[in-house]
Amino acid sequence: MRPRAMQRLSVWFDALDRRERLLLLLAFWLLVPAILVLAWFEPMMQSRQMMRERLERLDSERASMQALAQQWRSLDQQAPALKRQDLETRIRASLRAANGLDAMTIKVLENGSVLLEAAALPQGPFMAWLVDVRRETQAQWAEFRIERALQNDHLKVRIRFVEAGGRS
Repeated sequence: MRPRAMQRLSVWFDALDRRERLLLLLAFWLLVPAILVLAWFEPMMQSRQMMRERLERLDSERASMQALAQQWRSLDQQAPALKRQDLETRIRASLRAANGLDAMTIKVLENGSVLLEAAALPQGPFMAWLVDVRRETQAQWAEFRIERALQNDHLKVRIRFVEAGGRS
C-alpha cells in the first residue's frame, strides 16, 4: 500500500473506540487462519485424498493383473500342445487353411527360423492370410519383403518367421 493510504487507515483505526478496535483485531486474527485453511490446507488435503484413492485403485488393478497373470500361466501349462508343435508345422497348417497359397516354398533354416518364398502369389489370398498368420502361429517376422511380380495382382514374397519370443 502507499504511505498515504496507510496514514488514512491508521487515522481511521485510531478514531475507532477501543472496543471496536479489539473486535476488528479479533476478527482479523480469526479470519487469517480460516483463509489459510481454506486456501492452502484444504486443497492440499483434497489432493492427498485423491492420491490415496488413486493408489487404492492402482493396487486393485495390480491385484487383478497378478490374478490374470496367474491364470495365464495355469492355462499355458494346461494347453502346451500348440507350443510343442514346431514353427514349421504351425506355418504349414496355416498355409493349408488358406486357399490359393500353394506356390509358397517353405525352408527351415539352421537357426530354427522358417523361410517362405514365392515368385508369384495372388495378392488377395496372400493379404487375407497375412492378417492372421502371426496370431495363429504365435510367430513373428524376422525378415519381410514383398515386391510386385510380373503378373498383375501377384506378388513376389520372402518372409522369415521366428518364434514370438525371439527364439530361433
